Amino acid sequence: MDDILIWGSTQEERDQRLTEVCKRLKKSGMTLNAKKCIFSQTSIKFLGHIIDVQGIHPDPDKIAAVENYQPPKNKKELKQLLGMAYYLARFVPNYSEIFFPLISMLSNKVTFVWEAPQEAAFQKLVKILYADGIFINCVLMIFDPGKETIVTPRCFIVWLGSSNLPKAS
Repeated sequence: MDDILIWGSTQEERDQRLTEVCKRLKKSGMTLNAKKCIFSQTSIKFLGHIIDVQGIHPDPDKIAAVENYQPPKNKKELKQLLGMAYYLARFVPNYSEIFFPLISMLSNKVTFVWEAPQEAAFQKLVKILYADGIFINCVLMIFDPGKETIVTPRCFIVWLGSSNLPKAS
């Protein structure tokens, strides 16, 4: 087993959970490598994201790859671009709508042509992520089941999406 992430709203809650996890690991005969353990962090890189008290952020190193990507010249390169950009989908409002001109080009019935709609879709993503060359910190708030949530479904001819947002206080 690798990468166990334990959190708590308070230090006491986190310590209680850590104690419980350690008890269960010991009971199952598992051990921890002390050199690989990191405790009491307020910010951590985990599974390609940065998690901190504000929420979940995309890793800036992964964002740079999208910013520096050149327009694709064929469907293979388009798939690579969409693969990188998909990592950001959860951080970009209306991702499916923005990227529809690109996603629709993946069909075998469509010839690859990079025209104004495709360039506009890509530039819109970059504009959402960057302002004046500076990365805009996109954050997903950590879900709080105790707060009222608004679900906003969206659908279009070829895609379906939704947003789950905490109600503004």
